Amino acid sequence: MLSRPHLFLLALVGLASTRSAPAWAAPGEHIVVGNDDKKTEIVPEVDAGVEFRSNSYLSVGAVQSNFQRDRVVPSANFLLRPKIRIDHASSKVKFNLDGTYELRKWFDPQLAANLDRYTDFTVDTRLDVLPKAVVGFSIKENAVIRNRESDNPYLGNSLLTQFRNDAGAVITVRPGPDVDLQAGTDVAYHIYRVPGADTQRQYNARTTIAPNLSVAWRFFPSTAFVVESNVDLNRWQDNWVSTNQQVPIVESGLGAVRSYGDFLAKPDSTLFKAQTGLRGRVTRNFVLTALLGWGGGWYDVDSVAEESASAPGLGNEADPVAAGFGVNVNGADGLLVTLKTDLDFGFKAKRALGQALSVTFRKDFQDSFFTNYVAQNYLRVDLASHWSRVVGSSVSASVRFEEYAGEVERRDIVTRADLGLLFTPVPWLGIDVGAGWAQRASSQREIQYDNIMARTVLNFTY
Repeated sequence: MLSRPHLFLLALVGLASTRSAPAWAAPGEHIVVGNDDKKTEIVPEVDAGVEFRSNSYLSVGAVQSNFQRDRVVPSANFLLRPKIRIDHASSKVKFNLDGTYELRKWFDPQLAANLDRYTDFTVDTRLDVLPKAVVGFSIKENAVIRNRESDNPYLGNSLLTQFRNDAGAVITVRPGPDVDLQAGTDVAYHIYRVPGADTQRQYNARTTIAPNLSVAWRFFPSTAFVVESNVDLNRWQDNWVSTNQQVPIVESGLGAVRSYGDFLAKPDSTLFKAQTGLRGRVTRNFVLTALLGWGGGWYDVDSVAEESASAPGLGNEADPVAAGFGVNVNGADGLLVTLKTDLDFGFKAKRALGQALSVTFRKDFQDSFFTNYVAQNYLRVDLASHWSRVVGSSVSASVRFEEYAGEVERRDIVTRADLGLLFTPVPWLGIDVGAGWAQRASSQREIQYDNIMARTVLNFTY
């Protein structure tokens, strides 16, 4: 896996090839080095604004619970989000880097004590060497720290934190002008931290090694028939995790607490997925991805038995059948579907009146950090519009059906909607005014929530 110093080294490799080229820029036009044959574009941005949410802790609320800890608390916070994008392209090397840092500071001192966020960031980079040669290769790195609210306002830190570091390398062989053969391996390390009595504690960590193979045959200039497959080997740091419940079981009446016992099992697993179909541009305005496949997942109960043996006397908690952690991915859960259509009517060309419509449906399954796996059906619609040279809008709506299987079993429906208006009075300034709504409905009552959001954010671009 690549560390942050490696990311900057890759950036220097891309920029070094343009060392003798002139640079020019005006506010809003970005920084450009070189020419069309060997060009680097640098785009620094800063977002600053105010956000409002009606449910700061994503709590279940008074309708579902009469506990004080489950009350809905509205709030507002300051947002600061600097960003940078670097794109370099030449005949032999392509390099891309996107970096974002986010700071959220709550105005309410009580909320600030356990919800302030100073560590959210994303770094996404990719290096392609010899992108048009018979043999080429690419390496990629994605590092993310993401914090989100938990539903317990009384802890010293009420945030759930994920650190994700995903790296990969791929070798591409092009035996003919219309065929690409790719073989590679991804390596991922994910850390999960949860609220503790005074501060966060590490819940678990997962290492994944994922070899992958793909074939693409282009029968139109920009459309290909593809076959893609991968195997994920998931290994957990702890296969037998203490729940450390903070709330007594006796509060599980109308309230929002459910007991899972003293431990949760998290078995190691091997997941396999294979899909085939079409991917590419069908017409100038229409891009299509249509893939159909199958997958499976097998969970190693012996990995749990090795650790649970050190805590005897737990009875059914250590029994893979009685506790439920012996379940595998099979049947309808293994069906994989990816459908995505993109229609563009002058939006990317920045016409005064232009629209871009995207519709996505995905049926998939993923390893879960608190149970065996989650099977998902996800539908999303996005519409972006230009109404003049200075006014635009965005509308999005999505629904995700989740079914968790393993020791924790539940069924969720996550619904989101967002509306935004964007004003661009000058090329270097954008004003985003928007509102959104998010809801999680669940068979497990205590994790349900409704949240209404609003924002006013200024974007400054050089």
